[in-house]
Formats: sequence, structure tokens, C-alpha cells
Amino acid sequence: MISALIPTRQRPKRFRNTVESLLKTKKGEVEIIAYVDENDPELEAYQKLSFTELRLLVRERAGLALIIHRLIEAASHQVMFLGADDIEFVTPGWDVKMKDALPEDGIGLVYCNDNWKQTCNHFMFHRKWVSLTGFFPDDFEHFGPDGYVMDVAKELKRNIYLKDVVIEHHHHKNGKAKMDETYQYPQMHNAASRDIKKNKDYAWKKKKDVEVLREYI
Repeated sequence: MISALIPTRQRPKRFRNTVESLLKTKKGEVEIIAYVDENDPELEAYQKLSFTELRLLVRERAGLALIIHRLIEAASHQVMFLGADDIEFVTPGWDVKMKDALPEDGIGLVYCNDNWKQTCNHFMFHRKWVSLTGFFPDDFEHFGPDGYVMDVAKELKRNIYLKDVVIEHHHHKNGKAKMDETYQYPQMHNAASRDIKKNKDYAWKKKKDVEVLREYI
């Protein structure tokens, strides 16, 4: 049993496609928790979605790091998958394969083939990591959380890549999606430069996280 956590904004159709592909390919029990901004102009369309596995968390607009932490708090299960509204689940049984690849102690990041960059944007993890370190700071606006935890995972040699599990990333930069307001917003507000700086400034905390997790392992 896992919890799939999906931040989404102004993309009810794309989000629906993501959910449909998830449900079509999953093998085990998966609950889906989506964070939707309370001021989202498409909120009503999200609320009309009728998937029994889906629960909407409707809150104020926030930075991505805080959104993810709120989704984690709302999750029912210990094992979680962080997704997005621009991905497509392709490989049958992706959930079981990723869960089986997690270390028994729960300390690790499992990510898979996105048919693009093979980067750890979307990944599976265990609540144990979160309880021990907080996972990552709350103040990343958009680009920081995945890079932060991947740095820690690499240091521990707990970054686990599954080449044969495909969860395809449909992004405007790879020509698989159109540019929209959700993509434009962080670019227009220069979030990348601020998040990159924060990630560097948090080198001391990542080092501390590594020490805590290594001691637990």
C-alpha cells in the first residue's frame, strides 16, 4: 500500500490523464492525494473528478516544498510516491517494483526512467526518512526539494534507479506538452536562481541529515 502525492494547478485534464494511467498500471493498493490551490480557477473541475482512490487537499497557494510536506502529513501510508500532473505511468506494476526496491530500513530514494533526463524528479520514499530529518526545508519555492534529497541519497549511496520502470515526463521542454501558466510562473518569478542558492546554503543541513541517516542505517 502506498500514497501517491501529486501537486497540481490549472491542469484538471492533464491531472485526470495522470490518475487514469496510474490506476490502469498499478498492481497494489494506491491512494492518491492531490494538492489543489483554493484559488485555482479550475478548482470546480478538480472537484468533479470521481475517482474513489482520490482525495483532494484544497489549501492556499504555497511553495512546492511546503505543499509536499502537507501532502506527506495527509498520507495514510508509510511508503509514498511523489508525482506531478505532467507524468504518465507506463510500466505495469510500477508501484510494486518501486516499493520492492526500497531498502528495508526505509532510507532511500527510488526513481525510474522518465524517457527524458533520467533525473530524480518523481520518486518513492519512506516516512522514516521524513521523521528522522524533516526530509527537506520548507522554503524551496519550486526547484529545490528533489535536488536536496537526491544529494543526501547520493552521499549515502541510497539513490536507486530502475531503468526498466517507465513513468514518462510530459514537459514543454521535451516537446511532450504545451507551455502553460503553471510552467511559466516559477520562471517569471526567478524561482530557480533563488532555489539553487538555497540548496547551496543548506549544505550544512544536508551534511547533518547524512550523519543522522547514516547513524540510523
